[in-house]
Amino acid sequence: MTDGMLRLALFLFPGYHFGAWRLPDAIPEMDLGIEHYVRAARLAEEGKMDAIFFEDQAAVPRSNDILRGDTYGAASPRGIHLDPSMLLPALAMVTRHLGLAATSTTTYNDPYSLARKFASIDFISKGRVGWNLVTSFNESEAQNFGLDAHVDHASRYERAGEFIDVVNGLWESWETGAVIRDKKSGVYFDIAKMRFLQHQGRFFKVRGPLTMDRSPQVRPVIFQAGASEPGRELAARTADVVFTLQTEMSASRAFREDIRKRAARFGRDPDKIKVLPGITPIVGKTDQEARGFREQMRDLIPEELAVSLLMHHTGGLDLRNYDFNGPMPDLRKPMPASRISKR
Repeated sequence: MTDGMLRLALFLFPGYHFGAWRLPDAIPEMDLGIEHYVRAARLAEEGKMDAIFFEDQAAVPRSNDILRGDTYGAASPRGIHLDPSMLLPALAMVTRHLGLAATSTTTYNDPYSLARKFASIDFISKGRVGWNLVTSFNESEAQNFGLDAHVDHASRYERAGEFIDVVNGLWESWETGAVIRDKKSGVYFDIAKMRFLQHQGRFFKVRGPLTMDRSPQVRPVIFQAGASEPGRELAARTADVVFTLQTEMSASRAFREDIRKRAARFGRDPDKIKVLPGITPIVGKTDQEARGFREQMRDLIPEELAVSLLMHHTGGLDLRNYDFNGPMPDLRKPMPASRISKR
C-alpha cells in the first residue's frame, strides 16, 4: 500500500468452506442468527479490520438443478442466509469504526431503491457503508424476478454501467446545506439546492431526487469483484475496492497492474483503488494443527458435492458419469483460469 497500511476486510459468508460447518465445534445456525453476526462484527472491529463484507445471492444456488432432480445442492450451506443489507443497520449499532459492506445486484434491482437504501444505511452508520456491485452470476436468480433465463453477460454489464451512473447521480441529489429545518421561516429545505436527476437512458428513466439529505459519505464505498473484461473495465471506472481470487503472486500483481492502468485511462488516481486478494486462513496453535483442520474440513465435504464443484473447472464435462474411484477422464477443454470467477 502506498501509505504503508495493510487493508483487511472480513468476508463473512456462512458456508464459505463447504465442509467447515460440519466440524464438531462449528455453529451452523449462524446463517440466520443475528447474535453471531454481532459477535463477528465486534471481533473484527477489535482486531482493527477495515470492514466486514457480505456476499449475497437472491436465489438458492443450483435451484434449477434441484428442480431437475439433482440433490447434491442440498449439501451446500450457501443457500441459507439473510439479506445482508438488513444486517448492516443492526451491526452499525454495535460498532463505531468498522466499515459495513453488502452485496446487491444491478441486474435484479432498480437504481432508485438501491441508492435510497444505501444512503439510509450511510446515515444510520454515520458514514461507514459500502456497496458491493455485482451483476449476478447465479443463473437461478432470473426465475425469482420474472425471467425465464439469466440475462446475458454483456447486457448485464451494460446495464450495470448505466445503473451506477444513475445511483451516483441520485446520491448527489442534494447540495451541502440543502436541508435547513428553519423553524422561524417555516422552510424545511432549500429548493435551490435540490437537484432533479432527470435521467433517461437505455435501461432506466429516473427523475429523482432522493428523499433524504446528502449522506455522510455522499457516495458510499464501491466494491466490485469482476474478473472478466467488462468486469475489469467497470471496476477500473467506478470501484474503490476490487476483490480478486488470484492464487499466485505473479497473477495477483498482474491483475493489480491491469486495474491500475485501466483506472488511469479513465482519469482516476490508481493509488486510490484498493485491490484485495481473497484468502481463507485456517488457524491452529501449530502448523500441524492447522493442516489437520484443513484435511478434516476437506474430508467433510460430501463426495458428490465436491465432484459437482470440480465440474466448474472441466469445461462442462459431467464427472458424475465416471467412477469416483477410477481414473480421471481426459479433460480436453478445461475452463480457462480467467473465467473461473467470471462475474
